[in-house]
Amino acid sequence: MGHGLRPSSEIYNSIIHGFARKGRFKDALYYLKKMEEIDLKPDTETYDGLIQAYGKYRMYDEMDWCVKKMEVDGCPLDHITYNLLIQEFSRAWIADKNGKTISNSHIKKNGFAIFYIGCNARGICQLGDLGTRWRSFIERF
Repeated sequence: MGHGLRPSSEIYNSIIHGFARKGRFKDALYYLKKMEEIDLKPDTETYDGLIQAYGKYRMYDEMDWCVKKMEVDGCPLDHITYNLLIQEFSRAWIADKNGKTISNSHIKKNGFAIFYIGCNARGICQLGDLGTRWRSFIERF
């Protein structure tokens, strides 16, 4: 009998999140696949770490992939997941004060409209000049 650590979601999450935070997504996804191969089911924490890292690097299609994979895997989106999505899209909007970091077609195609609206409202409030910015946002839709 070996004396090593038993593979667990916590260990794999640490490895996956470590690679993802450094932008090494190929390595992170390799360990996600390995995790699934040994019958360890990725959990909400697994995907939340990926979503946060993808947001940091403005990889919005990959964030969308994570959400869809969570749904396919029967992994529930919780308040942390929703907060991360709102936070990352809010940052994207603030980074480009014209609100064009994420295109309208991408939002509608991928079903992120409700997140985008929340993010824009949050970003607008943080930037001030609510009336002008809110009007310009509403006109985009």
